[in-house]
Amino acid sequence: MVFGNIYPTIRFNYVIGIKNAWTLSNEQIWNKTHRFAGKVAFLGGLIGALYGILFDPFPVPYMPVFWVGYIFLLYLIPTIYSYLVFKKLQLDHPEASNH
Repeated sequence: MVFGNIYPTIRFNYVIGIKNAWTLSNEQIWNKTHRFAGKVAFLGGLIGALYGILFDPFPVPYMPVFWVGYIFLLYLIPTIYSYLVFKKLQLDHPEASNH
């Protein structure tokens, strides 16, 4: 949930944040991706916290594997989103993709 509040405030840079070819190619993609990632991370953290409070966090011995997969998914979703924003921007402005 903390990352969910931090992501939207991260300015375009090469040190911290969601850094992939698409977010680093355009500041608009960076901003949209980080706003979206903030929502995903906050909701993902909230779901994880509620699960930990309401249910037994280790009902089976391999539950840590599910948690690692869950965290991976929370980072994969914004990465896919950044690619989709990049492609949409290319379709809307094909002259911008000649870099």
